[in-house]
Amino acid sequence: MSVFQTGPDVLNIDGSVLEGGGQILRMAMVFSGLLHRPIHVFNIRAGRVKPGLAAQHLNGLIVAKDICQGRLENAHIGSTEIIFYPGNITSGNFYADSKTAGSVTLIMQVALPLLLFSSGQSQLIVKGGTNADMAPPIDYYIHLWRPVFCHFFNFNIDIHDVRRGFFPKGGGEVNVDVTPVQYIRPIELTQRGELTAVWGHAFVAGGVKMNTAQTMADTAYDYLVKSYPDFKTKLKITTYQLSSDKAIGNGSGVYIFAATSTGARYSGGCNGSPRTSPGECGLNAAKELWSSLCENICFDEHTQDQLIVMMALAKGTSRVRVGQISLHTRTAIHIAELMTSAKFNIIEHEDKSCIIECQGMGFVNKNWGRKTFH
Repeated sequence: MSVFQTGPDVLNIDGSVLEGGGQILRMAMVFSGLLHRPIHVFNIRAGRVKPGLAAQHLNGLIVAKDICQGRLENAHIGSTEIIFYPGNITSGNFYADSKTAGSVTLIMQVALPLLLFSSGQSQLIVKGGTNADMAPPIDYYIHLWRPVFCHFFNFNIDIHDVRRGFFPKGGGEVNVDVTPVQYIRPIELTQRGELTAVWGHAFVAGGVKMNTAQTMADTAYDYLVKSYPDFKTKLKITTYQLSSDKAIGNGSGVYIFAATSTGARYSGGCNGSPRTSPGECGLNAAKELWSSLCENICFDEHTQDQLIVMMALAKGTSRVRVGQISLHTRTAIHIAELMTSAKFNIIEHEDKSCIIECQGMGFVNKNWGRKTFH
């Protein structure tokens, strides 16, 4: 039961629907800020072991509030409901620090769409965990998200990996430069094309020994070459140790990517952990990538749900081929259709691939050409 009494102009959103995680809150904040629609989100993260706002969710809310010059109520660690009254989106320099190992990329998910529709060039500095569990690693954003989204949706975002941060200390830093757009172009990608590149890296930081990265890389390489012998000449997984000025604390990971002639990209990755041996980690990353490459899809499960916000905002009809629709994606579509005029359609095929179609709302940047700075 909500403790807030909201007026008719405030949209009430149940944060427990479908996937019931922080994704609902992040998307709601994005659409609220862009459409100037006040929101009341309750039952926040009701589907999680620890419901309510964690550090990365709270910092995402705060930076969104700053970008939108809005008013945020009841936002604190553990809160299960908030009210947000957006103002006008502004450009400038913005800063978010979870002061924990909370994911920097989850903060980026709420801030970047807003900054794309600001009045001018902006920079976002985010501190926290760069390679956190249950969140996309920064490696994914640099090697897959940025090239795919910038190319197909026709915008420009630069991501600078300044310093890595791991559980439990955090302390990582990512700087993002965002150039605003007038509108977003729709995406059309239903043919996977021919495999053109496969690459990856494995790293260690702090007191983790270099042979950990080598084992991760070797295990991943061996599995992929055994699965597809042509990888022997195409695949290279580099290994390196991060210097003390490039990482806070102990950490490791292995991440592998693949690209095709049509622009499709896939990923497989694993964060190092005391619970997982280096060999298991390398094997998990390789299996994840190979599983996607064996399907007739253009994007893997990690990218599938992240496409929804941009498809909803785009000016025109988008069509992408993905695998079976994940609960994250169904949740994203639910929020997009609840808050915008975008319409989605899922077409299922016999090979278990799906085409996601979306008639975008054609959102236009009203701040285009104006000079408003934070």
